[in-house]
Amino acid sequence: AYSMQTDVPGQTAIENSALSDFPVSAMESHFAELIENNFDLGAAMARFESALARAEAAGADLLPTIQGSLSGSKTQQNFIGLPIPGSQGPLTARFESYAFSLNTQWELDLWGRLRASRNAASFDSAALNLDRIWLEKSLIAAYLQSWVTGHVSLKLAGLAEEIAGNRRTISDLLDDRFGLGLVPADRVRMARTDFESARTTSLQSLKNSRDALRSMERLLGRYPSGTMTLPGDLPSELQPLVPGLPSDLLENRPDISAARNRLLAASQRLRSSQADLFPRIALTASTGTASNELADLTDIDFSVWSLGGNIARPILDWGRLRSFVNLSRAVEREAMQNYLSAIQSAFGEVEQSLDNEAMLRESIGLVQDSLTRSRAQYASTMDKFNLGVADKQTMLESHFLVLLEEQRLTQFLQQLLLNRIALWQAIGGHMDSPIQSLSYSE
Repeated sequence: AYSMQTDVPGQTAIENSALSDFPVSAMESHFAELIENNFDLGAAMARFESALARAEAAGADLLPTIQGSLSGSKTQQNFIGLPIPGSQGPLTARFESYAFSLNTQWELDLWGRLRASRNAASFDSAALNLDRIWLEKSLIAAYLQSWVTGHVSLKLAGLAEEIAGNRRTISDLLDDRFGLGLVPADRVRMARTDFESARTTSLQSLKNSRDALRSMERLLGRYPSGTMTLPGDLPSELQPLVPGLPSDLLENRPDISAARNRLLAASQRLRSSQADLFPRIALTASTGTASNELADLTDIDFSVWSLGGNIARPILDWGRLRSFVNLSRAVEREAMQNYLSAIQSAFGEVEQSLDNEAMLRESIGLVQDSLTRSRAQYASTMDKFNLGVADKQTMLESHFLVLLEEQRLTQFLQQLLLNRIALWQAIGGHMDSPIQSLSYSE
């Protein structure tokens, strides 16, 4: 019922409805706080900025380097063996020299080595930026998962308390009947076990709720005290998904785009290593002035200049450059496999989420039917109890079945909500919602 169709153009109903029933507007301030304060996102931003700086440095290698220098010296020499009549010491002479120069060096990138290195660095920085975007979406998904777990755990704790109260009342009734010799001791022990089990479930649900709160607080960069307030309420129902998902929506997922950029970077590094097999050609030039007087440095009559070039290529490197080419080719093959694996994983995640959606909805429908019957039975038993036809234990047992079905329904709803979050993440977090407005774009 929920198969992907690659020929559906534009934005799809799945894309729009994955989280449309979630109160995302109530979480908007938390999303902004997460993006601003999460430590992992901060580290990812630093990695991207460092890669961007490396890309800028690689691009600068294509341009000539110009270096200016200003030098001056004063030297005194002694002429030993050349005495001057009447002089008390050796003959001495002092010299002064000053120079100003501009030196230029430019490698002619005839084989594209420098351009390939610049492109590789640019693709690397783009991949790290996409990693940051994907991490942001993954952290938002983790926040939503904790939000669902926190709400559901509180609801399950309340149901467990009701069940515990029900079991305790029955235990008290059986105690009284046991005292009258109307029921065996086994039934009394079983009732007490049911009560203790319900209390344990309630405590475990409260623990799960606090754990979820601490997880949310860590994501927001807060101290994990487990005391924050959950924004919004659980949706009472989820609208069905309408099938139809274009393949380009998945291929534009940030993690897939990052893998593609890493493949392009590896290809450019292979080109760069292949270009290393050819000679490097560079031009050098310098111009300036030189004189023994500092004031003459601005006089064009004292100008000096030079122009040259060089060609360099290792004569014997024992296969070193060839080894780098083979290494780059292997890295490119690995990047290709990683890219294909990322695409395969993305399609698998979406297919699994859509398949889970169908099965969970069918399960929820069965539990809802069972809950409806249990409520009808409980209502009938209550009527009989009020008329004195049914006893209190029968009424309590009927109510117990209703609570169990409500517990099962809540658990299935939790699975469905978590599956919707997984689907939202699987399609790349594309959605017209406050989440999208707070997310970085490529």
